[in-house]
Amino acid sequence: MNDSFKETVINNKFKKRHITKSMAEKANQVNVQKLLCFWDSDSIDFVNGQLVLKEDAHAVIYNDMVYNHYNGVATNAINTLITYYNLSFPQSYYVCEYCLAKVANADIASVLQEKKKQYLLENDTSNDKQQFNYNEKANLLASESQTIKSEALKRAYAYLCNTRKIERDIVSHFIKQNYIAMDVNYNLCFLTYENEKVVAITKKGTNPNIPFKQNYVDENHHHTGFFFGSKLIDNYKEVFVFESVIDLMSYLSLICQGEMEKSDSACFISTNGVSRKYLVKILEKYKSITNVHFCYDNDLVGYQAAGEFIYKECPQLFSNKIAADTIIFPLMKSKVKDWNDYLKEVGKPF
Repeated sequence: MNDSFKETVINNKFKKRHITKSMAEKANQVNVQKLLCFWDSDSIDFVNGQLVLKEDAHAVIYNDMVYNHYNGVATNAINTLITYYNLSFPQSYYVCEYCLAKVANADIASVLQEKKKQYLLENDTSNDKQQFNYNEKANLLASESQTIKSEALKRAYAYLCNTRKIERDIVSHFIKQNYIAMDVNYNLCFLTYENEKVVAITKKGTNPNIPFKQNYVDENHHHTGFFFGSKLIDNYKEVFVFESVIDLMSYLSLICQGEMEKSDSACFISTNGVSRKYLVKILEKYKSITNVHFCYDNDLVGYQAAGEFIYKECPQLFSNKIAADTIIFPLMKSKVKDWNDYLKEVGKPF
């Protein structure tokens, strides 16, 4: 950015005028990532696929806002400059208006690209075995600080039990068995293990108004699936397949009703979408499984994915050793999209 422009703003040398509500609303339409790159590119960092403020890594920069994952506060363009850069309202409005009208996207794209390039250089994992290094001590749900742990548990239960309506016993079991962790941005982390080592993480934001989901995987494993089953046995008879971990936990809430032993003969997996690669890996590992139950979403994509496996992939890969079917009728009957919607709207076993 031109230093003279910044000096003009800081010293209040720009033309003052009455700012109406409609003028402010228009100025707030500026892309916030572009705005902050323009105003102070040194104040932002590219971390784990997200643009964040250097001074507060909890503050993630989106196109239309900055959302602080620690305190749950979202700020639009003008309020971001006021809150994080100590500008006045007139100063913030003037910067937003100028950026919206005068700064081209192309001028900012190179800045963003450089940020990303620098991050990748500083965090190069090409010579390592893993694309991520899971740090168990960074799990807020197991923090040595009771204050931090208490806040993390509060947020986890609030999101999973209050928002998603998942049974508290199910959530407690997942936390106790280390299937769920929480990162410093208060995202839930669903952990996948292999040989007692975390090999994949599915992150899910806990604010329902700010959708966030991201998958991380060991480069030696070409899947981001999630596995849940009794740790006391490994000769499962059947596997239930879901598109998401939330749907998986919702289904458990419906069938277990607080008694986790009801699921001992079965294992449950999330394929994070409708890819069947992780399912095939599980079937090859647990050869005792003879039944596959697809619990995909009540939509065309879910129908087609389940059908492709049942009628094409399963016979080709496993001959007649495995029977596969779909559990979809409860969703169709209730006219809901997925198992979490069913849990929230029907709330009782089918």
